Amino acid sequence: QDFDFELDLMVADAKRLLPDLLTIGPSRILFHAEAFKDLEAEMFDLYNMIPPIIEIGIAINADTNPEILYKILDEKLATSVQCMGIAKIGYQGQPFDERVLEKLKMLRAKYPNMQLGVDGSVTLETAPKLVAAGATRLASGSGIFAVEKPAERIAEFNKLVL
Repeated sequence: QDFDFELDLMVADAKRLLPDLLTIGPSRILFHAEAFKDLEAEMFDLYNMIPPIIEIGIAINADTNPEILYKILDEKLATSVQCMGIAKIGYQGQPFDERVLEKLKMLRAKYPNMQLGVDGSVTLETAPKLVAAGATRLASGSGIFAVEKPAERIAEFNKLVL
């Protein structure tokens, strides 16, 4: 394996898929809190299925209160959080949802050393606000791939966050 990669599982039955997905060797797996009927119980089951070398993260939608994550984060069932920066997940080019900034601030205040990411509407314009609110990881799709020179855009993002 020459590089690290993550799986962002926007699926309802992650437990069923997980054994096959583990065979490809991800370095991080993100689960979406809203996909679970019983977040704590299902995260506990997944945690016990995943080798300790793989980072486990939990993602929340723009409408979700970050407080639902506190118990699983305190119990170390997940070690990072990804906040969605858009209201409608799964679609490129959605408008930026300002609510993500408050979620980042809440999580950063409670977990000062945790990796906090944002996916959705991460652009050169929104990235500085996201970093200032506490983001340490930024996932940009159309902000990179919708431009003529993606490599140059990546370099611009790196200047903002490194």
